Amino acid sequence: MELYRRLKAAAQRRGLRFILVGGHAVNLHGYARSTTDLDILVCKDDREAWLSAAAELGYALSRDGLTFLQLRTPEPPGWPLDLMLVGRGTFEGMAQAAQPMRLFDEEVLVASLSHLLALKLHALKHTNVGRVLKDYEDVLNLAAINQMDLRSDGFRDLCLRYGTTELYERILRLSQA
Repeated sequence: MELYRRLKAAAQRRGLRFILVGGHAVNLHGYARSTTDLDILVCKDDREAWLSAAAELGYALSRDGLTFLQLRTPEPPGWPLDLMLVGRGTFEGMAQAAQPMRLFDEEVLVASLSHLLALKLHALKHTNVGRVLKDYEDVLNLAAINQMDLRSDGFRDLCLRYGTTELYERILRLSQA
């Protein structure tokens, strides 16, 4: 994917780092599903530098949710770019746990499975109805493919920390369906 190569080069020129999250990270963790954008997690201190890098690639800001930026593609039907902004401590912790993987014949730092699940649980807790089914499917399929015990204390704690008790119980019910 040309966008990924160009984005990686623009980031390197500015000394910026990112972690792959979203659908591509889900795919790299073993659950193959379609995705229509590129989602990356970045340090919020680098917000302006990322906006500059995206503008260099022809991207324009289409939604500013302060911690979640959506950028529209310069050449439809290209890939939109979503930036999730987190504090430096969170970014560094996630970067340490992230795994280098190959995406489009390029090495990329991918959110660890537990961090990816935490992001999905956070999204389920705060999301609109349109995303709910996709995020539940991601959680359930990632857990199954990676042989996670949904009744383990570790998974329950993850759900309660980043989601809710209701989300945890619903995931358990859905896993039995």
